[in-house]
Formats: sequence, structure tokens, C-alpha cells
Amino acid sequence: RHAWLPAATRGVVYDCAPGALTLWILLKAFFATRPPLATRALAIGAPAALALAVVRRWPRLGSLALLGLWLLEKRASGRSNQRYHRQLAEDPTNCPQLFLYSAADALVL
Repeated sequence: RHAWLPAATRGVVYDCAPGALTLWILLKAFFATRPPLATRALAIGAPAALALAVVRRWPRLGSLALLGLWLLEKRASGRSNQRYHRQLAEDPTNCPQLFLYSAADALVL
């Protein structure tokens, strides 16, 4: 469907170091867009309220569930990062590529 795209691409600019993609990075990027208050409340407040309700209702089970979710997120983001970095390295694009880095970027080799 998009087979023409690599041949038509004249250049690619990456606006950051291809570092680790984590939930924390996602949240920082989300808030950098300055979403409306209602969107922020829905994205952050609703999951936080649900987690608090579960932990208050079932302290032991809720805490174990949150720990399990945290570990699952760590494992999933690690796999996602490996796939993301491999795809960057194997990029078939033959056009020039420019990577812009800042002093705040953490390089992952």
C-alpha cells in the first residue's frame, strides 16, 4: 500500500536521541504538549484514583497488583525498546538522516 514511500522520501530528521521509551518518558511528552486540564485529569487522575481505590479496598492484593503492573511495564518497555532500536538500525531508507541531540538526551548504545 505504501511501497512508494521509501523511494519518495528525500530525508528524515529525528528530533531526539533514540533513547529508552518508558511510561515516564511518555508522560513527560504528553505534558509537554500542554493538553487541556480535562484531558490531563482523565489521563492521570482516573488511573490514579482507580489504583488508590483498589489499594484501599484490598491493601495486600492491590499492592501486589500494582507491583505486578510495574514489573510488566518494565519488561514490556524493555522489549519495545529493543525492537525500536533494532528497527532504527535496520532502517532500509537510503535517504540522508539527521539526528538532532540535546544535552538532556541520554544516548543508548
